[in-house]
Amino acid sequence: MEKISWAVADDIDLLIRLRIDFLEMSFRILTSEEKETLSQELRNYYEISLQKGTFKACYLKVKDQVAAVAFLVINHLPPSLSFPNGMSGTVLNVFTYPEFQKRGYATQVMETIIHHAKNEGISQLELHATDMGRPLYENLNFQPIPYCTMTLKL
Repeated sequence: MEKISWAVADDIDLLIRLRIDFLEMSFRILTSEEKETLSQELRNYYEISLQKGTFKACYLKVKDQVAAVAFLVINHLPPSLSFPNGMSGTVLNVFTYPEFQKRGYATQVMETIIHHAKNEGISQLELHATDMGRPLYENLNFQPIPYCTMTLKL
């Protein structure tokens, strides 16, 4: 039996595990020191942002096991032509555990995120797509943007 849920404050330990699992699946296995540092910072972030409503996590469970997840960070920015009311969202941490892949679970959580964003008045969603995730996002009508993402580490 599949069930889609939105994370609440009682799910912070689960959210921490899901974020660390995503990072390890996407990049590399973290050291115990890195996990401890991240866990503390993530706990602080989730406690504040869940309460403020600027962070949402949608996950799909099969029986009692999380199969897929997607995070939504809600941004209130100065209005622009892309988001006239200043409301935009950043989707991140989208993944499905290997044993549940190719069953449409990531599509279900993404559709739930998109529906929620529309209901909240969010004008635009953005995300960084991996090669593996790109077909999913294209099927959901995400479009490439005409500029490159750049970063400066401080």
